[in-house]
Amino acid sequence: MTSLLIAALLAAPGCLEVSQSRITAGHLTPFVPRFASIPPDAEFGYAPAPGTTRWIRRGELESFARRHGIGLDNAPELCAVRPSQVLTAAAIENALRPVISELLPGLSHRIEVIDYIRLPLPQGVLTFRKEDLHEAQAGALLWRGRIIYDRNRSMPVWVKARIAVEGQAWFARRLIEKGRKLNDEDVELRKCEVPLLDALKRDVASTVVGLEALSSIEAGSRIPAGSLGRPLAVQAGDKMKVYSESGSVRFAIEADAVQAGRVGDLISIMNRSNGAKLRARVIAPGEGRITVEESRNETDRRGDRTHSHRRGG
Repeated sequence: MTSLLIAALLAAPGCLEVSQSRITAGHLTPFVPRFASIPPDAEFGYAPAPGTTRWIRRGELESFARRHGIGLDNAPELCAVRPSQVLTAAAIENALRPVISELLPGLSHRIEVIDYIRLPLPQGVLTFRKEDLHEAQAGALLWRGRIIYDRNRSMPVWVKARIAVEGQAWFARRLIEKGRKLNDEDVELRKCEVPLLDALKRDVASTVVGLEALSSIEAGSRIPAGSLGRPLAVQAGDKMKVYSESGSVRFAIEADAVQAGRVGDLISIMNRSNGAKLRARVIAPGEGRITVEESRNETDRRGDRTHSHRRGG
């Protein structure tokens, strides 16, 4: 940043401005009239990087003149600058709106720009892609983009923003205490603004009735993501019927649950007939399943842990 400021301060008011990657005779002619006989698109050399200054010495101008058959005495010394820009919140919003509208057609949205890159950037087109959108802290989004300039060149940019989109979400009609199994009187689906990432997931549940509150939820508040879960299907100490499958062979054993679990969880159980401890996946209230593949994987994991412990000892 310091070098850019120094360059800007040193640049004389009469510097020629170059908005492309190469300096041409057409850029130089207003300062060196004898170059008017040279084709205006004849290349002199490279343009400075955006936000910086290039100093053009007399010898460079005289050499360019000789290459084109022109005598040049007492050539001036020139400076060239590449126009740059510093992003503004308004410019960022203007670039984001069409992207959001393409992702979620027909839905109104609200953008609050929190922070963004402040360095001088080349003049060009500001672009953003869905793939470069990430969740940041405190409900904000980090959206990385690029400034496209000189046709095929680009520079990275970043923006932090809060973006809300028209959508719907589940709300608590009354205080829902932790552990409560929800019913129709507890919740309602309302239209509201939702975070952009939630809207893109399009995963608003058709119902949350029957789920269990994993934490307390205040009356009238939106139900936070991750605050609901399937109710426990098995409590520690419950009697279970556990099915074992191997190919087409299927049989059942009586077992006691050593751990609590929800449908889909893998829990520890104890075979009531011989006291052997096993692992079973909960498939329904009071029911579980042991598969040969899962049992083999669990045995392998235990063997690895035992082997590592012995080596460590």
